[in-house]
Amino acid sequence: MNRQTSFCQYTILQGSILEIADVSLNERFTANDLLAEHPDIQFYAGFPLIDPEGYALVAIRVLDYHVRRLSQPQSRALQLIGSQVVALVTDQKKLEQFGLLHQRVHLQDPIGNDKNSSSEEKLKSFFENARGLTCRNMLW
Repeated sequence: MNRQTSFCQYTILQGSILEIADVSLNERFTANDLLAEHPDIQFYAGFPLIDPEGYALVAIRVLDYHVRRLSQPQSRALQLIGSQVVALVTDQKKLEQFGLLHQRVHLQDPIGNDKNSSSEEKLKSFFENARGLTCRNMLW
C-alpha cells in the first residue's frame, strides 16, 4: 500500500482518533489504494500507535461497508486496544533489550490476579459493542 494515499498517515498526523463516517465524501482518499481495490468501504476509524518515546509506529484501524459513527464506548475501546498494543510492543522491546525474550514470565499481582484480565475484558467489550463493524489492523 502506498503510504502517500493511506488512511493511516492522516491518523498518525492527527495524533488522536480519526473517524470518517463516509470516506467517499472525503477528497483525501480519492486515490487510496485500498478503496481502489475495495470501493465498497465507506467507514474508517483509526487510532495512532505512539510509543512512550513519541514515535508513531502505525495506526490500528476499523473499516466498515456502511456509513456509521462510533459510539462513545466503541471509540474508547479502539483507544484502549491501541494503547494495549503499544504496551505489548514496548514490553517486547524491553524483553529483547534485556535478553529475557526466551523466558516465560507470568505476571501476577500479590494476591494472584492475572494482570492481563483487564485487557482481555476491554477487548471482549469492544467486540461485543462493535455490532457488525469489520475490524482490520496492519502492523508492519
